[in-house]
Amino acid sequence: MSDQDKPCFVEVAVDAPTAHGQTFSYSLPKGITATPGQLVIVPFGTRRTQGLVFDLSHHTQIERIRPVIKADEGSPALTRVQLKLARWISDYYLCSLFEAATPMLPPGGRFKIKAYFKVASQPSNQIPLTTYQQDILDFVIKSGTVEEEFLRKVWGKNAPSSARHLEHLGLLTLNYARSKPPQTIKYQDHIQIPAGSSSQIKRNLNCLTMRAPKQKMALLYLVELASPMLLKEARTKFGKSAISALVQKGRIETISLPVDRDPLAGRSFPITKEVKLTPHQHHATKLIEKALIKKSRRPPIFLLEGVTGSGKTEVYLTAVQRCIQQGRQAIVMVPEIALTPQTIERFASRFPGKVAVLHSGLTAGERFDQWWKIQQGDYKIVIGSRSAIFAPLQDIGLIVLDEEHEWTYKQQDTNPRYHARTVALQLSILEGGIVLLGSASPDIQSYRRALLGSVTLLRLPYRVSQEIRADGSPQARGLAPIQIVDMRQELNAGNRHMFSRELQSSLSRSIEDDNQAILFLNRRGSSPYFQCRQCGSSVQCRRCDVSLTYHKDARKMLCHYCGEQRSPSKS
Repeated sequence: MSDQDKPCFVEVAVDAPTAHGQTFSYSLPKGITATPGQLVIVPFGTRRTQGLVFDLSHHTQIERIRPVIKADEGSPALTRVQLKLARWISDYYLCSLFEAATPMLPPGGRFKIKAYFKVASQPSNQIPLTTYQQDILDFVIKSGTVEEEFLRKVWGKNAPSSARHLEHLGLLTLNYARSKPPQTIKYQDHIQIPAGSSSQIKRNLNCLTMRAPKQKMALLYLVELASPMLLKEARTKFGKSAISALVQKGRIETISLPVDRDPLAGRSFPITKEVKLTPHQHHATKLIEKALIKKSRRPPIFLLEGVTGSGKTEVYLTAVQRCIQQGRQAIVMVPEIALTPQTIERFASRFPGKVAVLHSGLTAGERFDQWWKIQQGDYKIVIGSRSAIFAPLQDIGLIVLDEEHEWTYKQQDTNPRYHARTVALQLSILEGGIVLLGSASPDIQSYRRALLGSVTLLRLPYRVSQEIRADGSPQARGLAPIQIVDMRQELNAGNRHMFSRELQSSLSRSIEDDNQAILFLNRRGSSPYFQCRQCGSSVQCRRCDVSLTYHKDARKMLCHYCGEQRSPSKS
């Protein structure tokens, strides 16, 4: 491409408070190239800030346009699909384009540009300065280098503009530096036999005198190991002096190798095979498999409604396996970090070496290494909480949301404030992948869409038992019977105990049969309500219209929503 054919202008989303979907035009000076998805540093007002390139152009209608200062080297930070997703998030959730793209950036990809003032020359008497300007100049001279924000804290909000006026007069110089990334690649020192010298060392092992037995042991160990050894371990095993002597003699060399901070390192998962599915599971996986094979512009959405213990996870596993067989990748999301370990165990046992983890519970180093290994294509499956939807996979064929009704899929703290389920549906359209929503009690919106036909409803109505059918599939097991007892009827019958007669007789039968029972009291306080024994009405909060809870120790009736307190004697 000739210089005339190269784009001369870029549309950049800046890291600053702007309107949703808004970009700013900049020119590309000679020597700087940029592509969509590239991170750049641009001037914005009186400061410099980070930006993300969204579009390239050969023409612009702006007369006075400012140039890009610097573009990050290497491949773009975001793909074209991620840029489209960022535009959609910006428009849908009304946040700036850069904020919408921030969750997709690599760890440490977002940084701040800091301004520093230094002394340029000694002030002369011919330059008139106010007392305030002179004080700021003296402060910078005394400090040597002062950050602009620190200058604002010490001397007030007008200090930066006064310092820039001093910079305009030639008394100060203004410099910029980017903040250091919170995490980078970690290296550790190793030792190894120099390339091509193993055979020679084997011949010269006898040349080592008996006064250096540890050096001989170290050389023999490294020759047999035939791979680098951690320097720290070598010093512990053979002694620091022996290793240092071998390095000085040139018998071994030290190298720095990157450390893989894998959150699953040291954990072993027993490899499991695909199990025989129940008829309902088999029907669900067949429909999902057909959708994976048949690509469409509007990929189907599946809602898997299954009671607890019905084998929804097994459907997820089979669907992910079919997705990988198609040469594509999958994202599996759980609503809470606490559920991640058991999900990882199930998937890592079925797909060893193919599972990555992404959630806020990882250390900065683990998240950094996992993100880059995912971006390089080392993993086929990503498991995590809501942030896993932004994993840098290249070809997403399946997105699974377990317990899709949970509110924890909503990001409510910082921009972009999004719902992972809604983002997953949009991402599936951009990637051409399918979405599988699973829940025992689906969200009312998802269930309504299933009833209207825009979402395919799959049902698992029975629990899976340990018994096996004649065809090898698990035997279906019915749900436990549920009986609701009206305690008002119990009061009318003369039972003033907190337990109903049916519950007492059931507990007695369970104990007589040498079984166990669990009583779950999901409440605070001594009693969840105060009830009239005649009419059955209860004392309620005046503001919240809920029953007041009686706390025996404090002798108070409390509302657990607004905090209203009332005395039982006055109610």
